[in-house]
Amino acid sequence: MAHTVALPYRLYFLYVEPFLALSGAYLAIFRPELYLSMTVPHKVMYPPTDSLSPSNHLLTTLLLTHISCLYVFFAFNEAVVLRCTNDLRVWKALLSTCLLSDVGHLYANFIVAEPTVFWNPWSWGSDEWGNLGTLWLGALLRVAFLWGLRIDRTVKKGRGWI
Repeated sequence: MAHTVALPYRLYFLYVEPFLALSGAYLAIFRPELYLSMTVPHKVMYPPTDSLSPSNHLLTTLLLTHISCLYVFFAFNEAVVLRCTNDLRVWKALLSTCLLSDVGHLYANFIVAEPTVFWNPWSWGSDEWGNLGTLWLGALLRVAFLWGLRIDRTVKKGRGWI
């Protein structure tokens, strides 16, 4: 039996999220100050008693380069690997690993963010929506997909969500 994936999932996982991941990779490499200002709370990024020394700058550059490479890997898996198959086992396996990554990203934000900000989307500014909003959206879509919500499981005579 052939399987297909619902259109909202295909749009998000094959187009939107890879674009966002490649945008994050670009920012992490070529616009690190902007990337950090969008993803790290200002109280953590610029503690009042610290300054960025050259060694901190090199470490930050190293870590941002690693992050950028992981974003490219993430984008490639979704944009290319998922396009190669309609096998739901492959989709579920790959999106399960992405969900594990989401949990890690969310935990990292949780440990540095104010709880009143992390748990309250009504208090988010544009940076939080760009960071936390996309993290929560991706994680929730993956959970919905893995639970089988709105998936047309079989394709009959060319019908279904493509």
